[in-house]
Amino acid sequence: MENQYCIQIQNIVFKFPSLKYQYNQQDYQDKSNINENIIKQFEIKVKELKIEQGSLNFIIGKIGSGKTAFLNSILNEMEQFNCQNNEDELLNLQNNNNKSLFYLKGEVCIVSQNSWLQTQTIKENILFGLEYNKEWYDQCVQACDLQYDFNQFHKGDEKVVYQGGINLSGGQRQRICICRALYAQKDIYLFDDIFSLIDIQVQEKIFQNMILKLLLKMGKTVLFSSSNYNILKYKNNVNQIILIDNGEIILEQQQIDIFFESQLINVKKPQENQLQKEQQQPNQQFQQTKESQEIQINSLSQRVLYPQIIIPFILCLSSMYYFYNQFSLGNQQLKRLNSVNKAKIITIINEVINGLITIRTFKQEKSILKNFIEKLNDYNNSLVNLFEIQVWLFIRIFLCSNIITISVCTVCLYLLFNNIDFNYANITLSFTYSLLFSQLFENLIYYQIHFQQNMVSMERINQYYQNEKENLNEKNEQKILDGQQFQIVFKNLFMSYDDNNFKYSLKNINLQIKKGEKVVFCGRTGSGKTSIFNLLFKLYPYQQGDIYIDNKSIKSFSLKELRQRISIIPQFSFLFKSNLKDNLDPNDEYSQEHIQQRIQQYDLKIQDSNSQSNIDLDFQIQEGGKNLSNGEKQIINFLRLSLKNSDIICIDEATSNMEPQTHQKIIDYIFKISEGQTLIYISHRIEKMELFDRIFVMEKGEIIEQGNYQDLIQIEEGHFNKLKQLY
Repeated sequence: MENQYCIQIQNIVFKFPSLKYQYNQQDYQDKSNINENIIKQFEIKVKELKIEQGSLNFIIGKIGSGKTAFLNSILNEMEQFNCQNNEDELLNLQNNNNKSLFYLKGEVCIVSQNSWLQTQTIKENILFGLEYNKEWYDQCVQACDLQYDFNQFHKGDEKVVYQGGINLSGGQRQRICICRALYAQKDIYLFDDIFSLIDIQVQEKIFQNMILKLLLKMGKTVLFSSSNYNILKYKNNVNQIILIDNGEIILEQQQIDIFFESQLINVKKPQENQLQKEQQQPNQQFQQTKESQEIQINSLSQRVLYPQIIIPFILCLSSMYYFYNQFSLGNQQLKRLNSVNKAKIITIINEVINGLITIRTFKQEKSILKNFIEKLNDYNNSLVNLFEIQVWLFIRIFLCSNIITISVCTVCLYLLFNNIDFNYANITLSFTYSLLFSQLFENLIYYQIHFQQNMVSMERINQYYQNEKENLNEKNEQKILDGQQFQIVFKNLFMSYDDNNFKYSLKNINLQIKKGEKVVFCGRTGSGKTSIFNLLFKLYPYQQGDIYIDNKSIKSFSLKELRQRISIIPQFSFLFKSNLKDNLDPNDEYSQEHIQQRIQQYDLKIQDSNSQSNIDLDFQIQEGGKNLSNGEKQIINFLRLSLKNSDIICIDEATSNMEPQTHQKIIDYIFKISEGQTLIYISHRIEKMELFDRIFVMEKGEIIEQGNYQDLIQIEEGHFNKLKQLY
């Protein structure tokens, strides 16, 4: 094996894992009711591929061509078959009879296009179980251009990342993941379209400072997958370009071919009940509730209902009452603590399921297991304490109930030995009742304890009912902006995601958008672009100023009225676990014929639809769109928007995971369907900016430049002009 290569693959077909190789034959037959057709049938064919150690390699291709699958195959997350006989059995690379080869030298890590973060501080996410080296840590933070963002956070890198990173922008999440990979100091780095959510300025800094000045100089091997061919401007630093088309590597060469480069660059040129109430809660309610605060949930009721049983032994009953009161003081609090610790375990399990590939590539299984065991110990300790106080109570209850039985026995003996006339039937009945009382009273206390503990679950449910809820039909007093001819107006607007207003995400925003006008927002990641949409949809409250649509404050609209007037393609594509039709038409407003007719107006393909005249509307989409690429998810979101006729269309990075051809098509289609409508667009890509009526450049939550394309490029030291030059 030649030492100059760290990856060699020859005559191998990689496929997504199949159920029949995960179980023995009998188990697989037992699971015959499982529909394996829902698993995306896709394969990567590699006849021969060599990656030099310390080289920079670009992987490019169309949407759904197999770029991510190819990187997963390097991570051994795909099944391996021989190219010549890939249907018979899994490949055994130890068998020297076959001519297949898979050689991997060194440790590998990946940064996927879907960022994965844990519910910890930013610093803990970057360290990811490794020891803290301040010098190297600071170098990694600077290389990923994160120090700027840390300065904006109230607690810097000690800021807690909420579950899924919902309190960070998409670009911030991605750069934290990049920094985590850099800090790990692996031998081979796999970057899967990591620049899709990052603006061009930060892209330039990360590529120069991290990839060129750190990784390549340290002798690391980099495989960089991208749908944006703009990366080819770094041709002088690239050792190899790998083109993947429909799962097959059809072009692989050691130096960039001039003809191939011209073809790619030419593509870019033209561009120059409970659940219902939970769903209605404002987003910030979920973001601001930390697990550490759950123990302080307001109790439904601290009162305990005691059975009104008349018994002749007041002293014992009073003692039981006293013991039970002492027990109640800690029972509910320990149950709350136990519930919180259980929730932490579930959180870790969910995070691990979503980040299995990242955990395996960083070899942090032990760290994750250690963290899980710590949380499990906390849960077990609280559970043991809960059982201990129950034992403490039952010992005393049992003692008191036995005193009652002993008292009856004493009276019976006294009557017997003193020859007092008595009815034997009454004595027997009294003795029997005393025994029954002891047993029944213990059962009563047992059920009362469990009732009290279960009420903790009820109070956690009640928390959702007590939280502020969005009323879809509620309207505030009508506020009108006189003398304006604009459809959308932001006036002196200040907004913060923090209740204490430590940092404003938007500061003094003033802008006016005419009906039918096409505007675009650009700027650095975390500059406040998406926050504009969050306020327009009334997802978050604003602290100062107001927003007007058609001269009426958005507070005058009910949520139902407001959101029916606005359509959006969000930054992170959302898909239902259902068929394609339900995802395109979730309200079931259109017939299949109407949907097909609308789809055929656009030259967009999903899965294997390129071999059909119509897109299969019965195609089953897995949870979260796991059987689709990110670009295909964005296409579905666009098609969903095209079916809805809205006055205002909002687009938030709708083409970030698309290659230039599809990106151009989507932009053209968006302008086509928004004819006569107002379009608000957020983008990191600079191409086709000249098509918009106005451009807004944002930084640190403020609009620092605005105007049309021609005006902005004439400002030599302007922010937009700098972005244009970088692109």
